[in-house]
Amino acid sequence: MIMRDNVEYSGGGVIDEADMGEIRKALKKHFIFSQLNEKEIEFFTKEMKPCSALRNNYIFKQGDKSGSYYIILEGACQVEINGEKKRTLNYGDSFGDLGIIYNAPRSASVFALTDCELVEINRNVFKQVMDDINQQHEKENKKFLEVLTFFKELTEEQKNALASTCFTETYDEGQVIFNQGDDANSFYVIKQGTVLIKEKNH
Repeated sequence: MIMRDNVEYSGGGVIDEADMGEIRKALKKHFIFSQLNEKEIEFFTKEMKPCSALRNNYIFKQGDKSGSYYIILEGACQVEINGEKKRTLNYGDSFGDLGIIYNAPRSASVFALTDCELVEINRNVFKQVMDDINQQHEKENKKFLEVLTFFKELTEEQKNALASTCFTETYDEGQVIFNQGDDANSFYVIKQGTVLIKEKNH
């Protein structure tokens, strides 16, 4: 069961393009969504619902049941832990992320310092979108593994198991993937781009 927070939903509310850009930016910089591509980020932006919170009201309190994640499109909020003011959130900031991952009580209170315009996604919708994305990833991984000679001796069952555990990581040009001497705990297959390998002589 999803606990509804102290917000009001604006049925049929339209999010303008500038705010949509800010929503995409907020999602991309958050660890939950950081490995998603543009198309996958778009799945989430389409599912986010506009809502509002009134000034001088708690959107939720520490210890409340959780269930929704919010991004601020207008206004300011204050985060409090054990009654102590911790930080102020403004346009483009987000909160409530643990509420869509874990079925655990809220770890902090969020207080609306001003009237606020927000967008929200709840845990049920988040899980459904993530399930859809993961199923698509699994299909793409299986298709990719099929053309690699390294895995040609694997059975279908083994390929399916491997495809379900693979995930995509994206690296910027010039970024180090790992250094010589690091613990070897991952196997990489280049899906797109070029990698330079450097070896230090001892």
